[in-house]
Amino acid sequence: MAIHVLLLREPSEIPDKYESAFAAVAEAEYVAHSFPVLETVLTNIPDLTHIICKQAPDFAGAIITSARACEALAQAVNDVAPFEIVWSAPFYVVGKATAAALRNVFPAADIRGESSGTAEQLAHFILDNHTHSAHPTLLYLTGDKNRDTLPSILTPTFTLQPLKVYETTGAKDIPERLRAIVPSLSSSRWWFVLFAPSSAQFTWPHLQPYCELDDMSIAAIGPTTATFLQDDLGRRVAAVAARPSPDELVKAITNVENQRRRACAVSISA
Repeated sequence: MAIHVLLLREPSEIPDKYESAFAAVAEAEYVAHSFPVLETVLTNIPDLTHIICKQAPDFAGAIITSARACEALAQAVNDVAPFEIVWSAPFYVVGKATAAALRNVFPAADIRGESSGTAEQLAHFILDNHTHSAHPTLLYLTGDKNRDTLPSILTPTFTLQPLKVYETTGAKDIPERLRAIVPSLSSSRWWFVLFAPSSAQFTWPHLQPYCELDDMSIAAIGPTTATFLQDDLGRRVAAVAARPSPDELVKAITNVENQRRRACAVSISA
């Protein structure tokens, strides 16, 4: 009997490394299914358009920490004539992927800090490389879930003007997609794997009816998500990955399944 694993997040690549890791398990047949549960919605686009076309001189630069913010920029300039865009200040970005996404929007942009791997590293890069003598203002494009690490490092030297340009919500079609996939799993062992407290919170109302089945178990990608599931949602977590990686998730779930299999064998022999 196949053991099905519902990975409650969008795959980051094709083929998906989590699905491949479960397919490689030798001692049992595991079938992993990637199941996106979140969607991103762009917000405050007219405000962003106004800034880059009318208020650009007020800023010494812009901070962009994700490709989602670049999508918002693309939307903001979509219906604007090129001569209306007066932004010429540098963009400070986290990572090469964000830099590449930004170049698709502004091919000639002055992009700095792309070797920074985290927001904290970018903040220190900005401090080390800025040349403004006054207390300059930086536009900070954010989502709806941001840590205060970068602002806490920069605000003694800079004035940050945050603008939320995207937010994460639960996908609206979760119930329909669950109903489509669950019948194929109803005669099998199956797992729900949660990857973050935010996705667990959005998804749980839709998962709850299925979590009463005897052949269903819950796994978490790490202790933070496991604690949220247990303390905030009151759910028992059967397996927790030691680290957030495909191999560790496979190890956590297969350990539980092997223990279950041995317990069943003992019960039958008795």
